[in-house]
Amino acid sequence: MNQKKINILLVAKDKGLLSLQQALAVSGAEITRCDGGRSAEELICKNNYAAVAVDANLADGNGLYFVRQWAREYPLVNFALVSDLSAGDFHETTEGLGVFMQLSSDSDEEEAGKMLEILRKINGLLQS
Repeated sequence: MNQKKINILLVAKDKGLLSLQQALAVSGAEITRCDGGRSAEELICKNNYAAVAVDANLADGNGLYFVRQWAREYPLVNFALVSDLSAGDFHETTEGLGVFMQLSSDSDEEEAGKMLEILRKINGLLQS
């Protein structure tokens, strides 16, 4: 069975999330990239992304602040966030925001695969 491409928005400045971007693209995901919250807002409003992966530092602010602001505005968007917090601290900090995954700053193919697996499960639940 041919799986539908998963559309993901990566929000990161400079070369942030580049390894994740490459791993997701190799896995067949369709990637859109922008460097900050303002441009991400515009893209989120106009497109239907399966997920928005946000780096810790953006060109125009902080990744956690961006997720706090937009997760409430767009509760059906699946957010993943780069954070060096421990798993427990990350959960406590992002609880209630709908963040489905903590990303490391040096995400790799394994993390990309896990991300796509979770998104496919979420999509499967929404389809049933």
